[in-house]
Amino acid sequence: QAYLPVFGMKKGNNAFFAIIESGDAMARVCADISGKVNSYNSVCSEFILVPNDILDISDYSGNYIIMVHQPRIFKGDIKVRYKFLSKEDADYSGMARYYRQYLEKRYGLTRTEKNENVPFYLELVGAIRKVHSVLGIPVNLLEPVTTYEQAIEIMEQLKRGGVDNIILKYTGAVNEGVHHTVPTNVELISKLGGKRGFRKLQNYLEKNNFEYFVDLGIAYAYNNTLFDSFIPRAHASRYITKEIARIYDYNIATDIQDSDRGPYYIISPSKIPSIINGMIKGLNELSIPGVSIRDAAVDLNSDFKERALIDREEAKDIISSEFRKIKEAGLNLMVDGGNAYSLPYADYITNIPEESNNFHITDESIPFLQMVIRGYVDYTGEPINLASDYKRAMLKKIEVGSGVHFCFIYAENPVVKETYYDNYYSCEYRIWLDRALEFYKEFNDALGDVSNQAIIKHEKLAENVYKTVFENGTQVIVNYNKQPVNVEGISIEGLDYKVMKGGQEN
Repeated sequence: QAYLPVFGMKKGNNAFFAIIESGDAMARVCADISGKVNSYNSVCSEFILVPNDILDISDYSGNYIIMVHQPRIFKGDIKVRYKFLSKEDADYSGMARYYRQYLEKRYGLTRTEKNENVPFYLELVGAIRKVHSVLGIPVNLLEPVTTYEQAIEIMEQLKRGGVDNIILKYTGAVNEGVHHTVPTNVELISKLGGKRGFRKLQNYLEKNNFEYFVDLGIAYAYNNTLFDSFIPRAHASRYITKEIARIYDYNIATDIQDSDRGPYYIISPSKIPSIINGMIKGLNELSIPGVSIRDAAVDLNSDFKERALIDREEAKDIISSEFRKIKEAGLNLMVDGGNAYSLPYADYITNIPEESNNFHITDESIPFLQMVIRGYVDYTGEPINLASDYKRAMLKKIEVGSGVHFCFIYAENPVVKETYYDNYYSCEYRIWLDRALEFYKEFNDALGDVSNQAIIKHEKLAENVYKTVFENGTQVIVNYNKQPVNVEGISIEGLDYKVMKGGQEN
């Protein structure tokens, strides 16, 4: 996943940085190292002007496949802006600085207000679906895992532990749970507490000045019911092969499609404006001040209907317009991932990537996106309690200046066993509460005073040792080695970090 349409290269004290200004949704970046084909490192952009795919028609005419092309060429502009950098600007820190200034001028990105404490991003999971036996018949029923009242209890325990800057994302709080219906309206869930319970939760959040967002998706139909307004044949996108666009979850044990879970339909970008209109109306009726969009700032989908074709660039423009509509309606906006077109509108970004894809050509993980947006858009990475190595995840958040992020449920962990929601396998809040409070205090003491500070420099000091410099001069050195290291005259224990403020160790 490339979240930003940029690339660059450095040699000695000179570098160039490129921004794909137009046509970025149709582009890809190709890079290779020297010594394979020629003696040069190379990087460039490519543009797919006529998307194509292979259609298997062997069922109709024997063993035969044909190539299917988009019926028209891409009609938009293609524009790449190059900036040449030298001396102290000729590295990825200089590239991030230039791109940040570019976004300020072109899209009006503005600085965030300083907060005395780092944000605590709390994702709560409301309702899931689970199979229960009813008169001996297996029935897929809605099951609450964190009711509205239980959400208050969790936040109250965090508050008593010293967390006073909670940013709540409530997943599965409306519209039939995590895999919700298409949000052309917004309906509370009676099993979670209904209107009375939700109003009590809202009063608590407003009293404590906690920002909150209900999590919804607009790019996919996660739960298509008989009585909703979504009709796959009319409202779903089409693949280039003219089939209705649907996707399946994969069984991680067999690596094949899990048909038992049923498909998710890809919603045509042309239908998203009407969905957003209904969603905004529903949020306003419930006095909900913010929405978290889980998919549209991560995935961008075409619609290859022959008479109403929408390519990726057109889809990007539609999504951008809808994000702007959400903001103009007075709502706060949180997004997952953070594709470039969401940056001018997002107040918060969650699940921002903190590691590279580890392709063989990749040597290091560079927090480039964080270096561009810190101080302008608040962000956090994956929940610490869902990371494969929570200690490393905590260190990574310190290195990249991310907010603290945990995902909790009130019910015990076994509730998600043998469900489609086993990705929440480690979310029981009782298990993580003390550790979350301990880490938040540690993180806040170290970096609370740089909560709105941009990252001006990031560099590798030694193997698995990295330094981040904030604009007020605060420096953080993180050691991912298991053994202690000594760098720049500073001794750092294994899997630990040091903060220097005003040139002194903190």
